[in-house]
Amino acid sequence: MKSRERITDEAADALIAIIRSVTGYDPTLENRDDETIYARQLFYKVFREVKGWSYYRMGAIFGKDHATVRNAVIKLDDLMSYDNSVVSMYNRVMNMFIRSVDIANQESADKAKVNAYIYEKLIEMSELINKQNDYIADLKEEMCLMREEMTLIDKRNLEYRPLIEMVMDRLPKTKIDSALPKIKKILNGI
Repeated sequence: MKSRERITDEAADALIAIIRSVTGYDPTLENRDDETIYARQLFYKVFREVKGWSYYRMGAIFGKDHATVRNAVIKLDDLMSYDNSVVSMYNRVMNMFIRSVDIANQESADKAKVNAYIYEKLIEMSELINKQNDYIADLKEEMCLMREEMTLIDKRNLEYRPLIEMVMDRLPKTKIDSALPKIKKILNGI
């Protein structure tokens, strides 16, 4: 059963911000894109483990029913069983959220400064991740260009292979140095 009223929670808002900064995906979007679903799955699993909320109560944050939330947690557990990058992402989000919860539970005069520091670090990390993603995209583009070049080289090698094999079959290694000037003269005459 879907929750009729959406609820808000300060810790949930903090986790949503962490997930946005770490993954680049927004769990609050009202769509069924894989990225959004993945972000919500992370939210549900981390929030349940740290805060202990029921599936029904967590579903109320996004207007989802308890079965949807439960299924999302199960799917993320399954994905984590074979994908190390998902485990790494989960660990980063979990660690950041635990730190933010610990800080939120502190009753100190410096709470605002600490939160600002965490937010600043989150933004720095997000920018660093974006730079790394750009670098990876550049590397992938460079790899595509290199593959194209290798395809051309392979094609050229196939075209010249009969000539190379003929020279290799008829020219002993000891005569290569003396044969090079003669071969150059022949090729210049073509």
